Amino acid sequence: MWNDSVQQITGRTEVVKILNNRLGKIVSKIQDIYNQVESLGEPFDVTSIKNKFLGRSNERGLLEVFDIVVQNVESKLGKNFSYGTLKHYKTSRRRLEEF
Repeated sequence: MWNDSVQQITGRTEVVKILNNRLGKIVSKIQDIYNQVESLGEPFDVTSIKNKFLGRSNERGLLEVFDIVVQNVESKLGKNFSYGTLKHYKTSRRRLEEF
């Protein structure tokens, strides 16, 4: 029932109308996202548009940021931080992950 030339479902039933309406909204939203990222002037690809459409973020999550903090503490062991402090940070990170 798919019509390649118009990129819609062929038919006159209510279900076909609803599906074609949904497809139209998706196409419109993707076009809006494309226009937004293009206007920023930064490089982008299909994956970045897809991620924006799906609501996925390229930003780091809390655990990733916590890992950076732990690495920073590890790099400064004996200078600014003790082994006990590192242990507490690692325990906090593990418990956060479990949560």
